[in-house]
Amino acid sequence: MIFPGPRRTGKTSILIHLRDTYEEPGRAVLINAEKYSTASELVQGIAKEVLTPDVAKRTKKTIKSGASKIKGLKIGLFGIDFQQAAQENWENAADSLLQGLIETPEPVLIMIDEFSVFVNKLSKKEPDETEKLLRWFREWRQRLVDTRIRFLLTGSIGIDTVLRRLNLGDTINDCRPVEMFPPAEQDAHNFLLQRASENNIPLTDSLATEMLQLINPHWYYPMQLFLVEIQTWVRANEATPDASALQTIYREQLVGKGNELLKHMWDKLSDIFDPADGRFARHLLRALAKVAKGLSRQEMENLHIQEFPPGGTEESADFEYVLNVLVHDGYLIKDAYGDKKTRFASNLLRDYWEHQNA
Repeated sequence: MIFPGPRRTGKTSILIHLRDTYEEPGRAVLINAEKYSTASELVQGIAKEVLTPDVAKRTKKTIKSGASKIKGLKIGLFGIDFQQAAQENWENAADSLLQGLIETPEPVLIMIDEFSVFVNKLSKKEPDETEKLLRWFREWRQRLVDTRIRFLLTGSIGIDTVLRRLNLGDTINDCRPVEMFPPAEQDAHNFLLQRASENNIPLTDSLATEMLQLINPHWYYPMQLFLVEIQTWVRANEATPDASALQTIYREQLVGKGNELLKHMWDKLSDIFDPADGRFARHLLRALAKVAKGLSRQEMENLHIQEFPPGGTEESADFEYVLNVLVHDGYLIKDAYGDKKTRFASNLLRDYWEHQNA
């Protein structure tokens, strides 16, 4: 499965919960791919989490056989020194690990966090190695399909976005996406009131409702940030905030200062687009930030023509690709009914974008 979603929406917290509560005798392991920069390092990271003494004991002969293919490889604690094996030849080391997993009777869930970020980073340095890794990883999953081993991949950059750019979409067509959604409005409302009560923050029903309208959609992270800013305001002013104060806190603190999620969305355009597509993406987002109700397809196509006039000598942006990526990666949404306009997916993100472009 693929578990995409922007940063600070709770993906890693869910993975940690799965790891800590996975039903025995099975186990779930968590690998943070973002800290690795090569295929060899990723294989070592996976091996570190999944290779237990029990697995090594069951597959000792096979692993040693794999080790014999790698020049100068030493036999270590688990029958093979995986660190050295991966450094010498990560494919052979990974095949040895695969065999150990195939013969594992208990369920194992291998969760690789920020897999798409790792792939994106690797592709910019070593595109051929990236393709080799992705095709190997797909073969791995296919060979494990009749076992009790499963994979869960996450990414704050859409993996589809990265692989479309590399023309490698077929390397994950066996994975099923599972989308994350913010809590229902009533649940979000109750969350705000409960957290405010726990932290002695004076918050009325009407103010909680207005908070949700301001940041909509109401992910937990911006809700908590908003509460922290209200608490700071209360301490500084020794007063209970009203609707006007709430607007000021929102504009000056949440939008004006930004946060990790907003800054990530601003910065990552350079990671997911080439120069021409990135230029049009910024042009389109700048225009959409000024129009709360969004733009029609024709209006967006006109913006594309403005930025890249027909017959020009410079390379043009791919309109469909840019639009699809911005929707997929959580910048924009397309209304399904009415005028079917495209607009920012978040009031908070739109207001931040408008502030940054001011």
